[in-house]
Amino acid sequence: MNTFLEMLAHLSIVVTIAIGVVLIGRAPLRRFAGASLAYASWSLIPIAIVAFVIAKNLPTARFGLTIPSAMQAPAISVSSAESASRIGFDAALGWLAVWFIGMCVAAIWFAIRQYRFVHSFGSLARDDTMPTTTPLFRAAETSTGPLVLGLFRPRIVIPADFYERYSEAEQRLVIAHELAHVRRGDLYANAVATALQIVFWFNPLIHWAARRMRFDQELACDVLVLGASPDLADQADRAKTYAAAVVKTAFPKHASPLACHWQSRHPLNERILNMTAAKPNTASRRVAQFGLAALITASCYGALAFADKTPNPGAGQFRIDFEYTGNESESPPHRNEKRKSFAMVLDANKAGSLKVGSIKVCEFEFAVSRIDEQKVRVRFPHTCNDERNPDANLIVKLGEPATIENGGDLPGVSWSHSLKFVVTDGNAKPSSKSEPGTITRTSFRRN
Repeated sequence: MNTFLEMLAHLSIVVTIAIGVVLIGRAPLRRFAGASLAYASWSLIPIAIVAFVIAKNLPTARFGLTIPSAMQAPAISVSSAESASRIGFDAALGWLAVWFIGMCVAAIWFAIRQYRFVHSFGSLARDDTMPTTTPLFRAAETSTGPLVLGLFRPRIVIPADFYERYSEAEQRLVIAHELAHVRRGDLYANAVATALQIVFWFNPLIHWAARRMRFDQELACDVLVLGASPDLADQADRAKTYAAAVVKTAFPKHASPLACHWQSRHPLNERILNMTAAKPNTASRRVAQFGLAALITASCYGALAFADKTPNPGAGQFRIDFEYTGNESESPPHRNEKRKSFAMVLDANKAGSLKVGSIKVCEFEFAVSRIDEQKVRVRFPHTCNDERNPDANLIVKLGEPATIENGGDLPGVSWSHSLKFVVTDGNAKPSSKSEPGTITRTSFRRN
């Protein structure tokens, strides 16, 4: 559970850094390479997330993601910070509940926004006036559209007065703009952005960046539509016509998190200036493309390096050195104390078995998972005196001793077991040639 929250925090850091890089680079990219490449730079964020997750789960990487099972108090006594472990678990459970509730609230909020947006159309009627590759629908209201929506079945929605409001030339450019959204896969990009906003609802930068991404999306489609003609004079005429269409467009009262619709009037001047700006020359475009490729490569490398420096409970080895002391008495009463020491080398999250005692036998299964650079969780489900405790575990620091004690008085038998152990990083190979999951006896003494 702690590991999941740590992974979420690390991913939020990766996303924040990637957004910062994109926000710094989008203006120079737009200037030297055009709006399309500036919009493409937003792909850096999901690429960085994927690189980080892959790095965390590669067998060759140092760290990976595991979610520990629920912790319950062991039935035997331990001379370690058991209460601190329980408090840590309760705190982690509380933070996980806060994150999950926030995620549900964010998902409901986006669903309400999408519902209000779709129902602002009124009824939709199929329109075959203009032949298009994507189905065209006409809304009953004049305050909606033009837009494209439908992740799996895209459709273009135009306002009720579309043919009266726009000239024929403007109509063709507006429909071309919506078709450009479909061809570029912008509906999927919006879905990914919305998913990130839901998962990382606690990160305000993600919500602000999503709005900037949507604006760059519109600029990229503008460039695609205006650049369809190779004739520069025709491009200038198209830009004037297109700008007039933008001015005539009614902007929706309720923004959609998923649909591609014309954005609010706030960046209108910037959008028109982008239409009339001179196209970047080929040399500057090539340099900018190379720069973006280098930026993506560097960001992936950074995500991989960051993943390698974050703790991973699913990789590495641990060495456990044990010191066992046992006392078992039978009638007639006599002292029978046993002492022995041994070591166990385990792969992370792999169990190794251990049996102590002769009259009253306790059988343990030890497994270790890393919490951070200094702490590990030791699980030791065990059976003592025919009683099974499958959930015993505690948190210890590497190199610091902990003790498990058990005992009792039964008819004719008095017994106690004390198992002191120290966990160390097994990646530093012990001098003995122990195989993972095996026990090596180093000394034995009977009094």
